[in-house]
Amino acid sequence: MRLLPKTPRGTWLLAGAGWLAGSALLWGIVPLRPRAEWACAQQVGVGYICDRRTIVTYPFTTDGLQHGPLCFREADSGRVVEWFDAGECIDPDMALSPNGAWIAVFHGRPEPREFQLFETSTGRARSDLPLAAESFPQGVCFSADSRWLAYVQRGYPDECIRVWDVNADTLSRTLRPVDGLPKFNPGLRLAFGPDGQTLAAADCAASPQTKNVTRIQLWDWKTARLIGTLQGPASESCGCLQFSPDGGHLVAEFYRRGPQPAPNYQVLCWDLNDGRETLRLPAITPVVTPSGLWVRASDPTAPMQQSMQAWDYAGRRIRKLDRIGGLGPNARTLAYVSARPTPVRDWMTAHGLPWPFPAHQEIGTRLVDVEAEKDIANLPPWQNKSQIAVGAHVFFSPDGQLYAERIDGGIRIWDVPPRKSLTWFVVGAILVALPPFLIARRRVRRLRQGAVA
Repeated sequence: MRLLPKTPRGTWLLAGAGWLAGSALLWGIVPLRPRAEWACAQQVGVGYICDRRTIVTYPFTTDGLQHGPLCFREADSGRVVEWFDAGECIDPDMALSPNGAWIAVFHGRPEPREFQLFETSTGRARSDLPLAAESFPQGVCFSADSRWLAYVQRGYPDECIRVWDVNADTLSRTLRPVDGLPKFNPGLRLAFGPDGQTLAAADCAASPQTKNVTRIQLWDWKTARLIGTLQGPASESCGCLQFSPDGGHLVAEFYRRGPQPAPNYQVLCWDLNDGRETLRLPAITPVVTPSGLWVRASDPTAPMQQSMQAWDYAGRRIRKLDRIGGLGPNARTLAYVSARPTPVRDWMTAHGLPWPFPAHQEIGTRLVDVEAEKDIANLPPWQNKSQIAVGAHVFFSPDGQLYAERIDGGIRIWDVPPRKSLTWFVVGAILVALPPFLIARRRVRRLRQGAVA
């Protein structure tokens, strides 16, 4: 009692300080709130529409065919706009333009038959893209400015690469094997350079037969001129093909079957000014940035030990993170997904004791600031009932401001960094304020009565 203020003003100040301290403690325990959450079947991500803060997905299936609907999930409103229906078959090799205005989809029923360019804002078909009968598109990609759409037309004997002018709504160029294209065996992966004029074409689709050399061709597609050919490693396919933002380097990821746990992936980088190979790593998942690339690499002496590594285009390693996960496109945020430890449950089940709570292992995601190597958020966990591979599906928006994770029974989208529930905090702050307010009012009343007496 000696430490209590002797004046009404001091009493109210002490009550306010107590309320602020309680509110700060409350803020620390208020749960994070996802921007949006949907209960749905397992989904495959197609891409983001940044200006509408929308992720595009379609249902995952294991029967060999992908079916609708194609879903546009709005992060701010939680609304879902669906195209097609469960009877419409959609080919997974679709492409969303970088500006989010267009999406090229090969679809139809009972099998895909139409290759069309749609407006994402209205759902209307803008163009019927040229495609020979009994053929299908592959390697569909847009240029960085969303003006050009390139794709491989697969279907013997008329196999070719077509480049579509989105603005003019016309076919601009067709490249054929007689022009010097490599054999379509089994197919090609395409990528535009930042200028939209250079087109890279590489052996891509998975094949059981390992090629002695995986070739990548560079084309000036407007003039149908072959600029050069890069020699990749012995592999089955090129799974990823990206230009550096300035167009001076090309990064590719190759896959080759082999005995486990030997690394089956390689990432290569070339300097396009002289065609020199500057980097070759047993790694996967390249994220290309202006300063270099990030990969998930194995330790040559211990293949099971992996880390996230940053390399510059000259072939020098500049960073290493001991944690592995999905990187945002700007390489500023890492999504580290792991199983939550449950020592009590594990001990009880190991000794044959009944466990009274759900036995499914919990999976949780931590968002890590790459530069500071510190956690910026520990997202609420979810129970892995379907035994989804940890970290199997991680989606960042191209601007790095949104993060989506596929959980059992749905999808959650988070802001980066995630927000907290203001409703919970306001209600909690009001409840926290009641005890000190009531106590302070009672004490002030006593002080005033004592002063009168």
